Amino acid sequence: VGYQLSGTLPAGLKACEHMAHRFEFFGSFTGPFPFSLKGFKHIEGDALRFGGSPPGFLGPLPEMPAHFKVVDWSGHQFTGPIPLQWAELVNVSSIDISSNKITVPPLPWGHVSDNKTIPRINAVSAMLPSGLFLQPPVWDKFTSLNLANNPIGWHQGFFFSTIARFPTLRSVDASNTGMFGMGGDMYDL
Repeated sequence: VGYQLSGTLPAGLKACEHMAHRFEFFGSFTGPFPFSLKGFKHIEGDALRFGGSPPGFLGPLPEMPAHFKVVDWSGHQFTGPIPLQWAELVNVSSIDISSNKITVPPLPWGHVSDNKTIPRINAVSAMLPSGLFLQPPVWDKFTSLNLANNPIGWHQGFFFSTIARFPTLRSVDASNTGMFGMGGDMYDL
């Protein structure tokens, strides 16, 4: 546990992954998050916290331990979609990635296409052939998603078709994400 820290988070903290039960840091962080959290298997589901003041972490969102139920990376400068590894979070109930700098559709599961009306996720589609459908994870406890205040700039039809893949969602905040278009504009009818 660390309070009133500033600067970059040392990559050496990854050495604690086999013994840490709590991982809390508060302060003013900068730079990319330096390591995957996937190996932190002993941390309780709510004992991973990074809070504080700007500027915040930047770059891609980190991988998470599969047993986590609540993921909160709000208020940083992360970019890119949710890592495909997060599909392993079988008990996830809430994801909050609000107030970051995410400029692509954050949920990377769905149709990857060259069609201009369907946003293409560059990081993922660079590895996959056009037209491939990425099966969404089975998150049957997933009830809350907060994407607010990210400059995503996505088509509302794409947004609604993406969240429809998660039928247990009860609370979704996509305010101030640059949504445009009509749901029917996305399809050639």
